[in-house]
Amino acid sequence: MSRLKIWILARLSNLLIRGFGLITEDDILQIKSKDVWIHKGRQLTKGEIDNLKSEAEWISASSLWKFLTAEIRWHGQKKAIVDAKDSVDLIAARELLYLSLILESFIKNCTNSDTINGPICGTSKCSISNKCQRIGMHDFVHHWQ
Repeated sequence: MSRLKIWILARLSNLLIRGFGLITEDDILQIKSKDVWIHKGRQLTKGEIDNLKSEAEWISASSLWKFLTAEIRWHGQKKAIVDAKDSVDLIAARELLYLSLILESFIKNCTNSDTINGPICGTSKCSISNKCQRIGMHDFVHHWQ
């Protein structure tokens, strides 16, 4: 592909991303190691990292956080076990459970950046993989005991 085509495609994709308000990898917090956190292409300072860690610790210790994550899991389980009428309901239930895992993993990674667990699953009990990304009975067994 010519350089002009590559340049045009890059500009077009940037325009589409901005035009539709899409999120890119640069928009999310990337925890590379204990001292390397990146957001929007910029490495955060030690003070910013410490501030985010303390906020994450406060959130994870709060009763509201425990109620919120339990609420999301309950709705996902109820949708899957009680209310599911078709495959769309099961998919919706799995997505709720997936959202719960993402939120819990994000807060855990922020508070425990010495041992980055990956995007979803990092529990040592996980027999599938260190970054298992599936939702199902496997997750009920070891994520929510």
